Amino acid sequence: MSKAQSINFVFTGSSQSQRLDQAILSHLVAINHSAPSRSRIQEWIKNDQVRINGVVTRKPGVLLKSGVAVDCVISSPQPQMVEGEAIHLTVLYEDEDLLVINKQAGLTVHPGAGQRSGTLLNGLVRHLGGGAALVPGVRPWIVHRLDRDTSGVLLVAKNDTTHRVLSQQFQERSVEKEYVALCYLTPRRLSPLVEDTGTIQSAIGRSPRDRTKMAVVPHGGRSAVTHWRVLERFLYGAFLSVTIETGRTHQIRVHLSSMGAPLIGDQSYGDTRGLPDALYRLATQFGRQALHARRISFTHPTSAEPVSFEAPLPDDLTSLIETWRRYE
Repeated sequence: MSKAQSINFVFTGSSQSQRLDQAILSHLVAINHSAPSRSRIQEWIKNDQVRINGVVTRKPGVLLKSGVAVDCVISSPQPQMVEGEAIHLTVLYEDEDLLVINKQAGLTVHPGAGQRSGTLLNGLVRHLGGGAALVPGVRPWIVHRLDRDTSGVLLVAKNDTTHRVLSQQFQERSVEKEYVALCYLTPRRLSPLVEDTGTIQSAIGRSPRDRTKMAVVPHGGRSAVTHWRVLERFLYGAFLSVTIETGRTHQIRVHLSSMGAPLIGDQSYGDTRGLPDALYRLATQFGRQALHARRISFTHPTSAEPVSFEAPLPDDLTSLIETWRRYE
């Protein structure tokens, strides 16, 4: 069974309306609740747990106007026991409030239905001194996520206060995240990336053809903004710096694929069969998407000082880029 608690508030947005799910999240952060994921809030809404001015709504994206009353029944899963495990963690920084990890590719972040052990969370429980811990949701607080096969920098909050502050920064989009990626391009004369910089602004939602994937969709998706910059061009690829204003599922992979520049090694999005045989075999054998979260910058939750942390390129991606650089 899940525990339940009721909250109510009056939305007081002055000049702008706000989505219902975003308004609930903002309120929970403000009243010192641990911030749930947007997907969990959307589940509450779709399960008739939210009322606007006394009327049930099932639309997470409905826009609230100032003065409307929101009532919400918060439900949370019962804590589950997560065993600490001796999993290699590359720690870039640690203090009393937070950890910054350089996550290796292939490491799942949270236990799930298909994997109960061998995750980053199991390793964190062990690292923080516990043989096992009751984890309601995601404690220790992993503030944001990386795909299993994406490497790079990841923030972990050690306490609820730190988690609330960092979650608020993510919500306000004041956290800066830079990724680097190796994408597929046809020879330069046919390249879709004819400029050195660009921005992709296309909504992302569930693919109508395959509900296990995401896609750029004309209707019903969530707004997503991706900025890219070419660091180096190759005959059959480009090494990019990518920053995102939003954090949609598979955002970089979907956006780059939508403009004809899919990530090397990404088996879910895009088609790289136009590569020469040698490069195609190498891309297939690489075993993951060529994407690395290189840098994150934010305001330290305790000192209030700006901080930035960088995760060096992993050896597999460095080697892959060097092969693309040599190919003529």
